[in-house]
Amino acid sequence: MPTRTITIEEFKNELIAQGVTREHFAVVCVQCGTVQSRQDFVNAKVHPNIEEAQRHWGFSCIGRWVEGTGCDWSLGGLFRIHKLELINGDESDPFPCFEPATPQQAQKHSTKEA
Repeated sequence: MPTRTITIEEFKNELIAQGVTREHFAVVCVQCGTVQSRQDFVNAKVHPNIEEAQRHWGFSCIGRWVEGTGCDWSLGGLFRIHKLELINGDESDPFPCFEPATPQQAQKHSTKEA
């Protein structure tokens, strides 16, 4: 069961607070703890651009596509171990998401990607 439910706007604010550029906003896989950004999905050629990377980022671990990095976890499976759910302002149909990384994690990760 999730321990936290927030709006998409609150989620965006937590990402902005990381102090990195949009492509480097980072989340943490709930299963393996890998910090990952949308830029990781672009760099791995999973998606051609940041907008397309949004399809998997925060929902599936980058390890599904990059051998030796992360794991193959996805929040769409049978087991519901996620801690965060996002809602639109109307509070209908919350959906699971990886937790935002801390500002320190995101900043460190963004320099690793450079």
